[in-house]
Amino acid sequence: MLVRELINVLKNFPRKHIFTLLIGLILIISISLLGNIKFTEENQYSELTKSLSLSSLTDDYQIDIPPIEKEALIKRNDSLFTILKQLGVLQEDIIQLINSKESSLLSKIEVGDKIKILMNDKGELLKMLYIDDIKSGIQAERNEDSYYISKYESKIEKVKVFKHVIIEDSMYVSGLKENVPDSVLMDLAYINGWDIDFTHDIRKGDSYNIIYEEIIINGEKVLEDLDDIDSPVDIVDGFRPSKEALDIARDTINIKAKVLWLQLGIKNLEAKKLVEQKKIEYIENRCTKMEYQKHFLKVRQAFPVLQD
Repeated sequence: MLVRELINVLKNFPRKHIFTLLIGLILIISISLLGNIKFTEENQYSELTKSLSLSSLTDDYQIDIPPIEKEALIKRNDSLFTILKQLGVLQEDIIQLINSKESSLLSKIEVGDKIKILMNDKGELLKMLYIDDIKSGIQAERNEDSYYISKYESKIEKVKVFKHVIIEDSMYVSGLKENVPDSVLMDLAYINGWDIDFTHDIRKGDSYNIIYEEIIINGEKVLEDLDDIDSPVDIVDGFRPSKEALDIARDTINIKAKVLWLQLGIKNLEAKKLVEQKKIEYIENRCTKMEYQKHFLKVRQAFPVLQD
């Protein structure tokens, strides 16, 4: 009955209204179907992203994180435990290190010495270097649940460095701007001094290539001259014979250092007069380490300072 009544109603409708009604029904059905499709796609996408978790990706692709390098200078009242703790090493690793065989080698750390470590992002200690001096020290390397501790001799590396220098003012100044060491530039001028007139032959825009060696010890560059240092210097500490102290004094003045300190047994009256004229503090015949211990650590010196 309901269907018949609906048909009778449609028969009495004007044709243009029936056409409009049919178009409306078609649009409603289309929108409904599209909504269902979109909803289904969103559900599928959501399920897909849930299944692709970070853990499942990292199972197939392991990301290698490089070790972290840190260093510390030993200060008064420091201990190996407190230093490593401050550097972020796990406490259990520090205890393993201290309990390892030959750990007694690390029992006599001294103020002013340096410690370098390699650790991972979890704080696990991979390697440690205790640098006693530039030539030797003590190293500890991770070995399963302990550390292998031994003495080592510093590895000396010679690295060849290439520089291309374009001359803007002078060969010397332009070389310094490219970080070529002063000593290398002086050697270059000496070698070519008979062939090149550096005053008249050199023109702006000329260039030269140079290859020289750098010495690396414990990862640090060793410089031949004080003039090669490219940062401010507070103290020049001299370990050379007394007869060479005057040259050291001149270099100290050139780099505008604040103090010239000559170690035990080294004296030079001319050097003293020269630096004091330039208002530079002069100390001779004394050991920096012993003086530090005497004034700040209050420990008995291993041997007395030489007297005049």
